[in-house]
Amino acid sequence: MLVGYVLLPAWETVRLSIEDGTLWRLFEDGTSGAAWRGLVTSVGVSLVSVLLSGILGTSLAFAFYRFDFPMRRLLGTAALVPLALPPLVGVLAFLFLYGESGILP
Repeated sequence: MLVGYVLLPAWETVRLSIEDGTLWRLFEDGTSGAAWRGLVTSVGVSLVSVLLSGILGTSLAFAFYRFDFPMRRLLGTAALVPLALPPLVGVLAFLFLYGESGILP
């Protein structure tokens, strides 16, 4: 699934942009380095967020497994909230887009 839905479309986008020269125009000197700064900043933020999330998640998993402390159950439930948020955000987005008072009706 990763290959079919993520890697192949991403590869095809890069390949087509290289063939017609779109990719190289993005990084020409006329942009005054804004495209490079944007690329470096995006990759940097992504790497830092993955690193910090890994450290925090591993620390919480260790603490929940190893120690018994007050409010452990409540904090364990709160740690599961990110699993429910993406579907909820998707439902709300479709509601705002297609609902009675949405943008498209």
